[in-house]
Amino acid sequence: MEKYVSALTPDQISLLKDVVDLGKVTIPAIVTLSAAYLGFRFSTRLARYNKSIEFKQKQISEFYSPMIGCLKNIRSHSELRLELSNAASEAWQEICNAAPKPFLDHKNEFQPFEKLIEYDNIKFREDLLPLYVKMQSIFTENYWLAEESTKAHYSELCRYVEIWHRWLGDALPREVLLKAEHSEERLFPLYADLEKQMINLRSSIASR
Repeated sequence: MEKYVSALTPDQISLLKDVVDLGKVTIPAIVTLSAAYLGFRFSTRLARYNKSIEFKQKQISEFYSPMIGCLKNIRSHSELRLELSNAASEAWQEICNAAPKPFLDHKNEFQPFEKLIEYDNIKFREDLLPLYVKMQSIFTENYWLAEESTKAHYSELCRYVEIWHRWLGDALPREVLLKAEHSEERLFPLYADLEKQMINLRSSIASR
């Protein structure tokens, strides 16, 4: 090493010292600058990550959870209505079988069953249909929070609500209602999507 240094001219030795001195100044600066850059990148990615989580939480709390809450309420009433309807049908059949022939008093005997039907109709008009309307309102006001697959079912929900309003408002002939294929089954894909997206969002948040 001394051999090579002794071979250098004074100017070259001076230049080498300047390079060494420059390195003492620039290397720490480069390290500091690199650390600052990496810190900026990390904070930026962290901010994006937090923003993504906040959006998913907003999707759950302001859209999917309220929608599924309405749906669960509707299902509980619908399941009870079906259960009681089946029981009523069975009970009425037993009454008919046990009644004398001809069954002259069938009108009076059927009155309690008519009240059950009337109650269910009132229940739908006053409680269940407003839940569908509420779902439509949540969907409309928070459309931007819905996943694309969920948005695809928006028009079907609006259609279902509007047809019921027209029918209950005596603004839709029965023949037209039958041809319009009005059925809750058309909303089943929406129901399935709501449940699926809720699971996906929760899993996404938990995995992160």
